[in-house]
Amino acid sequence: MYFPLIPMLSRHFNVSIQAIHLTVAVYAFFQAVSPGFFASLADSFGRRPVLLGLICIYSVASLGLALNKNSYAALVALRALQSIGGSATVPMSYGIAADVAPSAERGGMLGPMMSTCNAVSALGPVIGVGGIIAGKLIDVNYAKTAKADSTAPNFPIERARFRNCWPVIIFLEVALVVGFGWAVRYLVHPAVPLILEFFAVGVSTVLSRSASALLVYIFPDASSTAYASGQIARCGLSAASVAVLQPISYQQTITTYSSNTCHTTTMRAAVVTTFGQPPQYTSVSDPPSPSPGHLRLRVLAVGVPNVARAIAAGKHFLTASLPYIPGIDGVGVDDSASPPRKYYFSTLPPSPGSLSEHVNMDQKALVPLPDDVDEKSVAALANPAQSSWMAIRHRTSDLPEGWSVAVLGATSASGRVAVRIARALGAGRIIGIARGERALAEVEGLDERIVLDGEDPARTDFSALGGQVDVVLDYVYGPAVVALLSSLRPTREVQYVQIGTLGGGDVALPGALLRSKMIVLRGSGPGSWTMTQLAGETTAILKAVVDLKADSLHVARLKDVESFWNSPDVKGKRLVFIP
Repeated sequence: MYFPLIPMLSRHFNVSIQAIHLTVAVYAFFQAVSPGFFASLADSFGRRPVLLGLICIYSVASLGLALNKNSYAALVALRALQSIGGSATVPMSYGIAADVAPSAERGGMLGPMMSTCNAVSALGPVIGVGGIIAGKLIDVNYAKTAKADSTAPNFPIERARFRNCWPVIIFLEVALVVGFGWAVRYLVHPAVPLILEFFAVGVSTVLSRSASALLVYIFPDASSTAYASGQIARCGLSAASVAVLQPISYQQTITTYSSNTCHTTTMRAAVVTTFGQPPQYTSVSDPPSPSPGHLRLRVLAVGVPNVARAIAAGKHFLTASLPYIPGIDGVGVDDSASPPRKYYFSTLPPSPGSLSEHVNMDQKALVPLPDDVDEKSVAALANPAQSSWMAIRHRTSDLPEGWSVAVLGATSASGRVAVRIARALGAGRIIGIARGERALAEVEGLDERIVLDGEDPARTDFSALGGQVDVVLDYVYGPAVVALLSSLRPTREVQYVQIGTLGGGDVALPGALLRSKMIVLRGSGPGSWTMTQLAGETTAILKAVVDLKADSLHVARLKDVESFWNSPDVKGKRLVFIP
């Protein structure tokens, strides 16, 4: 239940995935050490009072976690208490089983008990089947060993309890774990890793419960403490592995069984480890060999539009899991082709982004580019062009010949492209609206200009519109929207398309305004049109982009991504990273 929440917790508490993994490591650490302490108390003072006290600790810690809103320190502390309260109850159950069941029947009692624990924690797989199998095997092995050699006091209890674990089951467990790892790495059908995980967990349960039963038998007078000693080893190793999991997740070794050699392949990439912080230039695992129907591209240029920044900051409805390679599109080259072939590609969460040396892409999603194309201009303009192109083509309808459009935010990178895209799609009258008279005067392709009031955009004079416009493309939002729509004539339909939020994420549209005007309200973004629709338009979009030349372009090396990501030197410019 906890692991699927890790990305969400990382965003909620504004910490890295590694920090959330620390809460798992803390839980596992106390899961290792607390049973030994409380099991010893239970063996000495009785199980009931200690058990009731632990239940109280677990309940209070769980309530605290439910009420904790934004304190990461409280999350760590309460997870520790929750582990203390919950983990120490298991060895006591072993102690109770040892108290009431004779040795020959102990496996049969441990099986249902373990199955209940497994069923409560997982509600499957097949309701604790691993515990049932372990219990049956323990009793069968005991009976067979006793029949063959029942002499005391040299009865081979280790063989009676543990012989089912060696060597077949241990080898099977290793094979299942290795198979699971490679299935995940090569992105095979989800059914494969799920089935492998099912059997791996079942086999590991058999191993764990068999070892625990042996410890309980060897130390019958301190059965809870004996089980707890096994927990120290098992959970201690678990805590250590969780603590180092994230740092090594991008330093993966690929072993090739060829001539007894092995090699490690890595690439350089920008990686976001904390939402809201600039990405860091570091080494990560190179993508695996592309599967059929996919190509490996060497990345040539990647733009950084506002949507890519929003995803990297954790402020977009497209959520990424940390660590995350940012970037949503780019231009790459297939070096395996003869001659090498350039392509435009796009990649959205949950897939890794494009700010890396290589990407693996589905061939069906690639758009070929001319050999002589300026890849930096395409990378800078493709996404801004998509925003206006898709807004006009799929979020407006029945536009008259020579239609008019007001671009709110015309001086932004996307707004400047929107002006040129609108003209290419047949707009006869284009009005640019933005702050800053000088910046607005530099925007090419405008027929008219309206400068927003610098102190209060709501007081802007929109009389230059003449009370009529067919389309509003809004990259700003905020109070200026209300003033603009209020200035329009009540008998002329306007199609308002919300695209960006440079001026704020919320605005109040009075009901009287909506009732008194013929306003069609729409939004435009990946949620309002399908990726199939985008794919159908991408070739046409890129043809338009190829004919454009990116203005205010700032090109930087990928190794300098941390310096330039939030640099004031690139504000208002089109930032493009190259290798």
